[in-house]
Amino acid sequence: MPTNREKPSCKDAAKLVRIAGAQEGGLDLTAVQQKLASATGPRYWRSLEELAESPAFEEMLHREFPRLASEWKESVSRRDFLMLASASLALAGLSGCTKQPLEPIVPYVDQPEQLVLGKPLYFATAFPVGGIARPLLVKSNEGRPTKVEGNPQHGASLGATDVYSQASVLSLYDPERSQVISYLGVPRSWDAFFTAARQALGQQRASGGAGLRFLTETVASPTLASQINDIVREFPQARWHQWEPINRDNVHRGAEIAFGQTVETLYRLDQADVIVSLEADFLAPWHMPGSLRYTREFTARRKLQPGVPMNRLYTVESAPSLTGAKADHRLVMKASEIEGFARALALRLGWAGAITGSAHDEEFLEALARDLEAHRGRCVIIPGAHQSPSVHALAHVMNERLGNVGNTVIYSEPIQANPVQQGQSLEELVRDMDAGRVEMLVIVGGNPAYTASTELD
Repeated sequence: MPTNREKPSCKDAAKLVRIAGAQEGGLDLTAVQQKLASATGPRYWRSLEELAESPAFEEMLHREFPRLASEWKESVSRRDFLMLASASLALAGLSGCTKQPLEPIVPYVDQPEQLVLGKPLYFATAFPVGGIARPLLVKSNEGRPTKVEGNPQHGASLGATDVYSQASVLSLYDPERSQVISYLGVPRSWDAFFTAARQALGQQRASGGAGLRFLTETVASPTLASQINDIVREFPQARWHQWEPINRDNVHRGAEIAFGQTVETLYRLDQADVIVSLEADFLAPWHMPGSLRYTREFTARRKLQPGVPMNRLYTVESAPSLTGAKADHRLVMKASEIEGFARALALRLGWAGAITGSAHDEEFLEALARDLEAHRGRCVIIPGAHQSPSVHALAHVMNERLGNVGNTVIYSEPIQANPVQQGQSLEELVRDMDAGRVEMLVIVGGNPAYTASTELD
């Protein structure tokens, strides 16, 4: 076959045609030579059959796309095909629309204030994740929330948001969402519910609520906490329990070891030149309160700015994480060995009270200790929420000895309205239930039958 720079000659073509004709007996050498002699300019072909334009080749082209298309008795034009395809799509869309329930659409009689058709409204709200509110700005079209973004005027997020908050708007349109109150699967009214609740509570008044228990998720809302406390004061023998499968029990216990009371630890990553993560995935949206703000502050210091040094991140973890992926220096070890690493680091930072711990990488440990010493007051050590209370207590001690408290570390009152050890709280409730001391249990949020440990049966 000739290339695009070659012009086929009659002599070469004749030779090829003689060979092919001898093999197949279907090519006319004289006709091919006449066509080549009368041709001007370069000519290309994919096969000898195409060059000879044999009847068999023409028949193959006629039927090639699609196969046996020439056998159709009636041809369909391009216009008719597009018309049929459009009609099919329209009918498919119409059939999908008819599956929706029919409802009347009427215009507003008294149009709500500030509502202009086609112009969205924005509302500031919050979405609780693990009991901690995430500040949000919700876009609403004609009374229907359609989009969620972070609230740029709130300091807890600085306008950032996460996947959980973004997806929260879908729960409003969940077809499985409860529409009415039900009792044993039968719809009931609010009046029926309040009547039954008052009757059950009335039976607890004589004993002061000795058989009454409340089980909630983590509560940080002052309003909800005040309402629950009002009921508990009315029934002084009642008990309020809290449980979430991903809780902060170790965080609170570590604060109690270090300070003798529960405190909330907040970090100023925009002021930190050196950050140490002891398996604390502070860039993940679920793992700790303030992660949205921490992400904004951390990434702001990763950009090259005149006169502002980039921060440096050390990560010690047992599994890959978002924070570990951003680390400048990452050390992998078992989760159970991180406490030993923290003890060894505290000893090198000059705390004589630290029991000697084990560290697998002495070079990493020495370099980290030197870097922290060189950035006193401008560094921070963050422990993971699931790490042991001892690791949290050690982090508090090291941050204090490095002069970070008040600069990159801030302590405040607990965010939770009723900070308790949630694991112990749930175990206490189960013991009372097994002993028959619980006559009325009110569950507000959560599904302990799904999230509780199997050891509680």
